Amino acid sequence: LIKKVRKMQNKFCKKENLNNEDSVENFFLDRLIKDLKFKDDDIKTKQSIKQLTISQGRKKEAYKPDYVLYKDKKPVMIIEAKATDENVDNFIYQGAGYCLLLNQTYKGENPIQFFILSNGLITKVFKWDENKPIMTLKFDEFYDKSKKYKKFLELLCFDKIQNIFKEEEFKFEKASPQEIDGIFRACHNLIWKKETISPTDAFYEFCKLFFGFG
Repeated sequence: LIKKVRKMQNKFCKKENLNNEDSVENFFLDRLIKDLKFKDDDIKTKQSIKQLTISQGRKKEAYKPDYVLYKDKKPVMIIEAKATDENVDNFIYQGAGYCLLLNQTYKGENPIQFFILSNGLITKVFKWDENKPIMTLKFDEFYDKSKKYKKFLELLCFDKIQNIFKEEEFKFEKASPQEIDGIFRACHNLIWKKETISPTDAFYEFCKLFFGFG
């Protein structure tokens, strides 16, 4: 008996439904975003997204992506749609440039972690600060049992994606007289007890350490 192998199909739409950018958004990306478990309040579309000026060499360009996805009221990912006859690699600079500018508006953190470029037929995932994709999926790989799509969901699903990477900011702060006195006494006593010398000699040893002489 010849066992028939069931051909896996894209779970969101048919390939013939895709041609221009609008169809990629409406039939593919809108449904993909819902499958990532982002709710309506977590999704901003082009009409409500802030336009920023990005650079490509010396050329400057006013740009905003088709989607910005939010978690805990902070942006975590942007998505850009293209027509099926466009090469998504030609627009990496748009996604990377917008991510950089958006992250710069948040002090001490980079909430935007990923950007996605898709023409429906090819979908590429990038880290916000890298130009090489970390994942590439073809149209027919978007089905529930697909290993690639499972990895896609594990990385980008609303419950999985991380949105706040804080950097600890070091600040110099003037110590109070009480704090200085406490530190001085602790150091002095440590030298005095450990070296078993007189308090006066311990004071001199502390001064050598503190002022760097002797």
